[in-house]
Amino acid sequence: MPPSIRRLGFVPSLYLPGGSHCGTLLPDTQAEESTLPDYAAKVTERLAVASRIVRENLKNAAETASKWYNKKSKSRTFSEGDLVRVY
Repeated sequence: MPPSIRRLGFVPSLYLPGGSHCGTLLPDTQAEESTLPDYAAKVTERLAVASRIVRENLKNAAETASKWYNKKSKSRTFSEGDLVRVY
């Protein structure tokens, strides 16, 4: 299991594409009963952690995409009166 899944404690099928999305956001290994406020606090905490991980991954993906785009892009300069095509 990847470290991000171990860190969250979620069942992988809850957030992998094509997985079964029914169940709880608490880990499947939890055996004790909890009150509704405790449950809500745990879910909120886990969603905050998941959100931070998603934001980090999106930032990394954006940086990678930017690097790939910038490898082949060329700097272009235009002067007043130049004919340019506008899409």
